[in-house]
Formats: sequence, C-alpha cells, structure tokens
Amino acid sequence: MNLVERGEDENVRRREFVGLTGAALFSSVIGQPGPTQDTGLNIENLAAALVDYSTPTDGPIDLDALATAVTTAKRNYQACRYAQVTAKLPTLLNKLRAASTTLHGDDRLRAHRLCAEAYHVTASILLKQEDKGLAWLAADRSVQAAHARAPS
Repeated sequence: MNLVERGEDENVRRREFVGLTGAALFSSVIGQPGPTQDTGLNIENLAAALVDYSTPTDGPIDLDALATAVTTAKRNYQACRYAQVTAKLPTLLNKLRAASTTLHGDDRLRAHRLCAEAYHVTASILLKQEDKGLAWLAADRSVQAAHARAPS
C-alpha cells in the first residue's frame, strides 16, 4: 500500500520529504565539528571573577559603556558566540562590581540592574559549558543584584 492509497496527497508527502531533508541537513551541519577554541582558560578567568570579593579599584565608571557591553554580551550569547562572551565577561563583571559598590543613587540601581543581566549571561554560558556549580553561583549573584536593585 503506498501513501496515496492511505489518504495522503502528494503535498503532504512533499512537506514530509522537505522536512526530513531539512532535518538531515541541519543534523549534518551541526554534527560537523567546527573550529574549536580552548575556552578552558576563559572559564578559569570567569570563575576567578565570580569568586573575587576584593575591593574594586577601578577609575571613573562609564555606565553607558557598561550598558553597551552588557547588551553586546547578551547579543553574542544569543548568536552562540560563546568564546567571545566568555573572554570578555571577567573584565565586565569586575567593572560592574566596582560600579555597584562605588556609585550612589540611581546610578547604583542601574549598575545593579546591569550586574543582574551580566550574571544571568554568565550563568547561561556556564550551563552551556556544563559547569553547574559555577552556574549556580552566577545565578545567585544575578538574583542578589536584582534584589539590590529593587526598591525596599
């Protein structure tokens, strides 16, 4: 018994064929190992930034530049450019920590919001790297920053 005899028309078979072909093509492209980059060192730098409790000593803080950097990190994460994000997050997290501890008023609240977003990206990256311990720490930092930003 062929498919047409079971009540399926030619359009249904064509859609199924195109869907299966697309899935096979997608699997073959994804299955091909691309150029690999050693992100181990960057993960170590990211881990160091997560557990750093020293007093930040950064100079003047440009919140607009930090906001742009956080937006860029989020976009690069969404575009699967994990190596780029991982390389830049440690410095970004340190600058944001400095901003959230040294600024006052609305600037401090904005810095906490940016910290929450950056730690969220960090947790996501670490989950992709299957480092659940550090991912939990980053997620906790994100929640802490969000609570610090929220009005009492």
